[in-house]
Amino acid sequence: ANGVTWLLNAEAGDLATFKVRTTAFSDSLPRIRLATSAGALLIEQAGSSDGFATLQAYQFPSPGVYKVTVFSNNTASPFSLLAQHVRGIQLEREDNNLATLADAMSATAQAGGMRAGVGGVLERDSDWHDLGILQPGNTVDMALNTPVNSTLAGASTVLDLFLDGGTIPLATSTGASLLH
Repeated sequence: ANGVTWLLNAEAGDLATFKVRTTAFSDSLPRIRLATSAGALLIEQAGSSDGFATLQAYQFPSPGVYKVTVFSNNTASPFSLLAQHVRGIQLEREDNNLATLADAMSATAQAGGMRAGVGGVLERDSDWHDLGILQPGNTVDMALNTPVNSTLAGASTVLDLFLDGGTIPLATSTGASLLH
């Protein structure tokens, strides 16, 4: 199948998510193919007739150059590709834009507490992450780090801390950090 191919350098254990959106939503059936630089197929993800295809949180098995190809066996269509590539932190899963779909955070112990990090893209109005069970007296220190030129900065960013199942925030911060 013809398509558009990009090259990606990755290390063993890196994570990547690829999301394709076509503009001709009807029957475009986009596909995402991930292969080694030699062309050996690692995984292929079929999309749907609504014009979306997602390959979520793929973990690279070894260091190297990889090929990401977007194509369709059905109907050609202009498309956009969102690619997220992280190293050493968790990668969010979409859709996590509701409290009931919150991503569980994987934390590691450090002196005096636990630390967790997640990479992702804000596609809708919110992303939710589950911090797990916290004990009375625990401090939560959240910080949002964005790429240069991001529109998520200053007053356009709100961080909320909720109790599990709660609808009213325990703490709210406008800006890139929250301490509670």
